[in-house]
Amino acid sequence: MEIFDAQQIRVAIFKSSNGSGSARIPESDEVSFKLIICVAQHDEIPDSKVFSIGPFLNPRVIKKTDSGNQIILVVEAGLAANRKRTELLVTQKQVKIKQN
Repeated sequence: MEIFDAQQIRVAIFKSSNGSGSARIPESDEVSFKLIICVAQHDEIPDSKVFSIGPFLNPRVIKKTDSGNQIILVVEAGLAANRKRTELLVTQKQVKIKQN
């Protein structure tokens, strides 16, 4: 689990395994993952939302940018020789995905 704080929201990210062989790589039991993203406001009684995105192969958050009421996360995923970056714009109401 990774936790990221912005000025107005808190984001927690969990990796959930999709099971053995889910990466669909021939002759491999490689596992893909979903990212479970929990977003909550900084408040006594926070309004929380949960989002699920993926699948990703070996995902890793490599960059975080705080813009007040949103967090931009860059997730790197894929095999070692061919990793791709995906930008996630996380707000209280949604997660937008931008493939780089």
